[in-house]
Amino acid sequence: MKKIILFLCVAISLTLSLIVIDLAKSYSFYNHIEKDSEKINFYFDTVPKKHDKEAWAYFTYLSKKYNVEITKVTYINDYKILINTTDNQLKQEADKDKNLKIFDSELKIKVFPLNKTNLTEEGIYYLKGKEKDARQVNALINQDVGSTDIMDNSIFDDLSLDFFSTSLTVFLIVLLFAVLLHDLLNQKEELKILYDLGYRKSQIVKFIIHRLSKIIWMYIVSSMVLTLLSYIMVYNDGYIHMALLIAVLIEVLLLIMLYIFIVVIVHFFVMRYARNSRSYSKYVLIAMYMMISVIAIVLVTMSTTQIISNYKDYQKQKISLKHWDITKDHYGTLVHHVGQVKSREIDKAVSIKMKTYFLSDENKGFIADMENFLNDGLYVYQYNEKKNADIEPEGKTVIIDENYLRKHPKKTVDNDDVLQYIKKEDKTQNILVPARFKQYKQEIIKNYNENFAGYRDIGNEPFSMDPTLHINIIWVKNDIDYFTYNARIGGAKNTIVAPIAIVETGNIDPLNYSHYFSNAYYFKSYLDNPYETIHEGLKKHKLDGVIQSAYAVYDTKVDIVKELQTEMYKYTGLALLTSITFIITTLTFIQIYFKSYQFQIFLKRSLGYSYWSIHKWMLFFLVMLHVLMGLLLLTSHNIIAISVFASITLIETLSVAFTFMKLNRENVNLVLKGKKDD
Repeated sequence: MKKIILFLCVAISLTLSLIVIDLAKSYSFYNHIEKDSEKINFYFDTVPKKHDKEAWAYFTYLSKKYNVEITKVTYINDYKILINTTDNQLKQEADKDKNLKIFDSELKIKVFPLNKTNLTEEGIYYLKGKEKDARQVNALINQDVGSTDIMDNSIFDDLSLDFFSTSLTVFLIVLLFAVLLHDLLNQKEELKILYDLGYRKSQIVKFIIHRLSKIIWMYIVSSMVLTLLSYIMVYNDGYIHMALLIAVLIEVLLLIMLYIFIVVIVHFFVMRYARNSRSYSKYVLIAMYMMISVIAIVLVTMSTTQIISNYKDYQKQKISLKHWDITKDHYGTLVHHVGQVKSREIDKAVSIKMKTYFLSDENKGFIADMENFLNDGLYVYQYNEKKNADIEPEGKTVIIDENYLRKHPKKTVDNDDVLQYIKKEDKTQNILVPARFKQYKQEIIKNYNENFAGYRDIGNEPFSMDPTLHINIIWVKNDIDYFTYNARIGGAKNTIVAPIAIVETGNIDPLNYSHYFSNAYYFKSYLDNPYETIHEGLKKHKLDGVIQSAYAVYDTKVDIVKELQTEMYKYTGLALLTSITFIITTLTFIQIYFKSYQFQIFLKRSLGYSYWSIHKWMLFFLVMLHVLMGLLLLTSHNIIAISVFASITLIETLSVAFTFMKLNRENVNLVLKGKKDD
């Protein structure tokens, strides 16, 4: 029993330490930058204001006058952050190379003075100071520079809990208390003697703790070692001392919880001793272990299901990587909120700028909008389908532009370049249609005419059909395909085969272009800072405040592969942990059963009852546990699920057989020695 307690304590400390470490890393940026600050989103109005041409200088002036630290945060990508600030403490925390080191070592943070930047003034700011002064600064910015939206700055925005890991930890804690209660109940006769000898409750507790002292020291050492090894394997950074501190705090917390639990149980024991009442604990323990066994089966199934799901995705993405090299040196744009969500007027103004940029010579990129092929159980086009998804604009349709076709040339059925047949007319939409759909020509024209009319006048429904609109069909080969540039779309080769493709030529409502630049605009760059490739063009069209950064397209798939790999390791560990827990639980359950019914078992054995007759309800319960596990796992017909089920069943069968033989022998000796079965 002591070994089980040790195992559970170490398992709880390890999982809880890793959960807390992950939370602490998520919290570290909030703690350094966002804590006790008012978070605002700043953007310029369409109408000029008093200090809009000298915003940096005015922000610095306000910071000094009102003693409010102003910090601008710009996300270059998910892991690279630029900070411009008037906060001297923050600048001092950065090293000589302007790097700010925080517990979340994945984040690469650079810190500069507020006015030392060539980036736009628009973006996210944090105002740190007295609440009254921060609000005054915000009011003056609204009055003299531009507009601000006050944003939620809750700590919970940065924290995320893994539901399964948390549930498993709670389950292990409950199981630990159950096993500890079982151990204390096994000692109740000895504790009764101590009570009869005049020991106080505190002395009885001290006696129990002394018996557990060896286990406690083994727990402390092994838990710290395993936590540090796990931290090095997962994070491999220079914050081992933080991991050690968290591990120690978790150990102290768990030991305090165990101490309180022991005190409470001893209190109830003493109350029973005082009343000389008989315990009926065996029934409670049996029911509790039966329930815990079922929960353990569910957790084993959940973790195994996650392994299967992640492994399938991992294999697909890993195979897909060799086809993904085409995306190297390609980047996607990230659109920043500058009031578009709250103001239709601002949204329209930004969209007009985006359309103008798209049609200009400064446009260095291309459009590849494949969102109809996103798959979340079902493809988006399946949700949108009305009659025939193959020939409907909201069905199996992609949107590209001429720059995409220059990068990925496509041929007509006559083997000509499709660009020769593109008509750049205001009321003409060009679509590339596989030749196999020729029989649906009139229906295609009707469907895409309606779609074209709607996209030319977004937000005004019902829209009226313009009879002068024209659909220019360019017939292409049936095996035509389109590379998606989206890591989650297009299967192993990230390509869509034989869809209808709309060629965007800039003759639809400007509001469409916000969507393109948010989700489907890509450009190529060989610069160390790829954003510089498009920065000047964006600045010319006053879009550098809206599109402030870019992300590497190639990294999106690499990140998915790494994330899936990490998830597989995590859930493999959890599956192993829950499997061991299940086996330990059932074996402990069998021990309780034999101890609780030792006299009845001995008597039936002496009278010649068969093995099945004596233990049938226990054996039936064990079989039903494995039937439940089989129903949950084997229906997937997956080799991983079959392996997990077979391994657990084999180990469980051998362990149960050995335990039954051992306890049967011990049971005879205990009864002959006159041991009671309560």
